[in-house]
Amino acid sequence: MNPSKQSRNAAAKAAAAKTRLEVSIDFPQEGDVVRPGHYAVRVGAAGAGQAQVRVASGEWFDCREAAGYFWYDWTPAPQDGPIRLAARARIGKGRWAAAIERACVVVG
Repeated sequence: MNPSKQSRNAAAKAAAAKTRLEVSIDFPQEGDVVRPGHYAVRVGAAGAGQAQVRVASGEWFDCREAAGYFWYDWTPAPQDGPIRLAARARIGKGRWAAAIERACVVVG
């Protein structure tokens, strides 16, 4: 590889390392009560190209992007005790950055 290309690659890697992706579950908030039926989980991840949500340690589901946020259309059912939600996002094909998990309660 020529030196010019090596230096461009090194600069790109350094810039990517400086870009720290902040991911958060905006809604529901910790401890919120959610009703059964449709609920849109909102994930904040400015600059991300992809985000996913996981409910109760299950599988990861892709979110849709709209209005500057990522959204997961969830259909919760009443549960005994709180349900944990997790979210993650990434820029391009980079590493996943995780949000702090949230617990909410579904009552109906």
